[in-house]
Amino acid sequence: MPNSGKKTLLNSLWDWDAVEESSESVRNYGLFTLIDLSADAYDVASIMYRLENAELVVYVLDCAQGLTPESYNWIARLRSLDTTLLVILSRADELPKAALKSRLETLEKKLARPILPIVANDKQAVQGDFVKSVLRLCPDLSAPLASEIPALRSAVARRMVIQAVMTSLQAVSDGSELSLTHDLKQVQANLIREIAGIYGYRGMSRVRERFFLSLFIRWITNQGIPQLESVPYTKSWMRSGGFSAALTFAIGYLTIFAYGATLPNWMNVFTPQAWRTHHGKVDKD
Repeated sequence: MPNSGKKTLLNSLWDWDAVEESSESVRNYGLFTLIDLSADAYDVASIMYRLENAELVVYVLDCAQGLTPESYNWIARLRSLDTTLLVILSRADELPKAALKSRLETLEKKLARPILPIVANDKQAVQGDFVKSVLRLCPDLSAPLASEIPALRSAVARRMVIQAVMTSLQAVSDGSELSLTHDLKQVQANLIREIAGIYGYRGMSRVRERFFLSLFIRWITNQGIPQLESVPYTKSWMRSGGFSAALTFAIGYLTIFAYGATLPNWMNVFTPQAWRTHHGKVDKD
């Protein structure tokens, strides 16, 4: 609803004042669309049409107003969509704890769904509790969110590593006839590409990787695994799963460091960009 804290919520999510005051009822911000809802019949139909393909709809209730008939009607409409709905109670700090607890219990009983209390200008809470709720409801949004919100990248990248480790274990234990080398290389190559993507590196021609780390990761995936697999008795040990999981874990965290960490100045001379500059070659965008 209007003036319920949506703009502040997005600014806290991005960690800067990206959303300014505007008279427009619908504003598009790439991954996000900010909508001030209206009771006008034409606007209702137009807004519902816009939301049909949304991955997630976040409905913001004002703590001071509570659940008005208009809000209840909108939530009922949104429930009819084939999309995930998250209802949050903004300005939760305006009520004492006991009153807030009572308000939440009443709202959850009326709406028959959990309500997330939030303080929209509390960046830590927004990037913590709110984002966790979003990712729990829509795991597929983790990479798109992390690519737009730098504060989320490290946590999302670590989640990707854990998922890849589990996939490595599954690839080893599923009895597939495919080559172990092929399985691991595929899992690890996908992991590297996904982590690079959330840090803004897309397309190898434009990736300025950390030189030593990129060489090490490529050697492990292209040469190290095949060589280990050819050593007598090693293949069965690799097939135990522990090796696959540990290797994927190590490559994942090296990739996070390679793309996400700020290197000491003395190490920057070993990046491909510095190497090209030293030899008189400059990238052309």
